[in-house]
Amino acid sequence: MVEEKYKKKITKLVDTFKEAEKQLKHSEHDTNELSIPSINQLRYVAFHLIEFFSSDESINIEDELNKAINHAQRARYDAVEIGIVYFLEQIKIFQQTYSTYTETLDVVPKYIEYLTKTQHASDELQRIKDNEKNREEYYIAITDKYIITGKLYALACFLVCSDISS
Repeated sequence: MVEEKYKKKITKLVDTFKEAEKQLKHSEHDTNELSIPSINQLRYVAFHLIEFFSSDESINIEDELNKAINHAQRARYDAVEIGIVYFLEQIKIFQQTYSTYTETLDVVPKYIEYLTKTQHASDELQRIKDNEKNREEYYIAITDKYIITGKLYALACFLVCSDISS
């Protein structure tokens, strides 16, 4: 049985793991691809849990739990990031294909504003990655970017389906 002093961290690990799995499923659905980095991070969670359950030393137990939590957090961030990168790539393709169509602004008057926010998302993603921030702050910052880029991607898909070129 697990000692009482570790239950709080185990709860944090379980919650973080579930959030990572949920985001991984969202990203897989949105991109139609597997996020191998996220899956690897979840595999490392399992490794550290095995170490946790097989260790008799209190210092090692605490260390293994912390490592497992960190890997679960990283899996969550990687899943969000792969979604953002995918959306940005698709938006760029849309821009290259339809940049000369003024009808885009007729259908979506705030298109330029959305495009600007998306570019800021791309810039901020790189800036956040360059700065070693608290992982929780990083996740919160990039999750917002995932939503912004996802919305613009959905708009671009709508415009293509509506065939703005006709």
